[in-house]
Amino acid sequence: MCGRYTYYSSSEIIKLYDLEPSEDLQLALKFPDNYNVSPSSFMPVIIRGKQEHTLELMQWGLIPSWSKEPDKALKLINARQEGLLEKPVWKH
Repeated sequence: MCGRYTYYSSSEIIKLYDLEPSEDLQLALKFPDNYNVSPSSFMPVIIRGKQEHTLELMQWGLIPSWSKEPDKALKLINARQEGLLEKPVWKH
């Protein structure tokens, strides 16, 4: 199904990305394996930096800049190249 991915909680991620111990990292390691992560889920995300990498919990989905109520906004997860210049959500 489009827009789904698999999450494997692994301590090898710490070594691979040289992540510093933090509360978010400990929480991420406690997340169970999920073979069907869906849009709007809160999941651990590795933020790559020039000096160091960090891990944060983020909600998956794009919220349009014009949305008055982000909690109720349509959660976009992808865009088609042919519609980028025409759709108002991608205007800015």
